[in-house]
Amino acid sequence: MKQIPLFFIFLTGLFTSVHAQVPEKMSYQAVIRNSADELVKNTQIGMRISILQGSETGTEVYTETQTPTTNANGLVSIQFGGGVGFSEIDWSSGVFFLKTETDISGGTNYTITGTSQLLSVPFALYAKKSGMATQPPTCSITNPVDNSKIAVGENIMVEVAANDADGDFVEVQLFIDGFSRGTTITSPYIFSISDLPLGNHTIIALARDNTGAATKSETVNITIAPLAVGVYYQGGVIAYIDGTGQHGLIAAPSDQIDRIMWYNGSYTVTGATATAIGTGQSNTTAIVTTYGDGVYAAKMCDELVLGGYDDWFLPSKDELNELFINRDLIGGFVTNPGTYYWSSTERNYGTAYSQNFNNGSQSGYDQKNNNYHMRAVRAF
Repeated sequence: MKQIPLFFIFLTGLFTSVHAQVPEKMSYQAVIRNSADELVKNTQIGMRISILQGSETGTEVYTETQTPTTNANGLVSIQFGGGVGFSEIDWSSGVFFLKTETDISGGTNYTITGTSQLLSVPFALYAKKSGMATQPPTCSITNPVDNSKIAVGENIMVEVAANDADGDFVEVQLFIDGFSRGTTITSPYIFSISDLPLGNHTIIALARDNTGAATKSETVNITIAPLAVGVYYQGGVIAYIDGTGQHGLIAAPSDQIDRIMWYNGSYTVTGATATAIGTGQSNTTAIVTTYGDGVYAAKMCDELVLGGYDDWFLPSKDELNELFINRDLIGGFVTNPGTYYWSSTERNYGTAYSQNFNNGSQSGYDQKNNNYHMRAVRAF
């Protein structure tokens, strides 16, 4: 039999309830192609659906045959599980696999075979068979967030939050674009992905507990994009790119604190007077060297460790203006009237430059003891 290299199969995980009783069927969809990789459209086909226990070549615990018809896109949609023996499957006794065999001529000469693990165990059926009051695990992707734009080549740390109220986890499994990218059994559940090509991608996580019950996360959509302002890269969001197209500034994804003072309580000249793009790091070093310990804007940036990077600094006057210009693409700024952000550029012993993030005006007459917002940046 021919094994389908990309017989696009996905179990929808939907269970059909009949007359308010425990669900007895599962939904299944597949795109059917012939040996020439052509879609089999508007054609009645023969299918044999089997459930195997333990492995891809395990014991057959259920089988049924159907003759559904594909649609204009080659998609076949069926429900299976209503036959004799389905209700007797003990879903708590291990993992199960779905085996599909297809005859595109509509008969029983099955020449296309595919086997895939049942990633969403029919929980209601498990509960019915075991008679136990139990709960499936919870599962959600906490990073990256939905609709993120991430630079090509960036190492993406996919973080999954999973919990089981009345059992123990077996594993958390990650799927990108429908393909498994690994499993982990150790909390925190983190996957490192760095090989995604340009374009749109989907991320789904699956948490499975010791009873065999499984829960799928909501889908997270991401876009892998070239280096550009607003794209996630090296611990933050690109805020500025210079003329080479390869270097610039990265802003932290959010403010580090609601409000903070520029100084540590001492009106002292720090020498951090540079304004140009590329001078925020030296300004920050000068401020921290002069003031030393304390809770103040430059110090907080200097000590920040975020996204695996520890070279953050308070932006200079001109660097801060780039953050204002691209504030909508970067995201997370407070832009209410009268909202100011600190730069690292000092005017004199008592004042420093800030910028109004509502109208863009900059001022060098702000007292260092004012409490303003702050956003750390780093260079790349």
